Amino acid sequence: MSLTVGTQLTPDRSPEARALSLALDKYIRKISALEGKTQYAAAPACRVFIHAGSDTPATGTDDSPGQDMCFVVDTYNKDIYFISGWSAAATFTSTKILD
Repeated sequence: MSLTVGTQLTPDRSPEARALSLALDKYIRKISALEGKTQYAAAPACRVFIHAGSDTPATGTDDSPGQDMCFVVDTYNKDIYFISGWSAAATFTSTKILD
């Protein structure tokens, strides 16, 4: 399963971001198993992205992380957002979790 990531986002390849991505992926798989849901068998996805813009990640293809339950780091404003409710590039919610 490949992700289509928006043009304003780049995967954060730092060791800390990778550790967070792996931990979140493992937790999502655990919760899904408890709920009886089947998870895809692909390698764990990157769940931490760097936002190139100077504004809040908004719905639309430029800011779309291509998946649900991930983080977007706004390096311009030094904020972190949690992406939830993602179902398409134009449908997701970004919640600021660190200001």
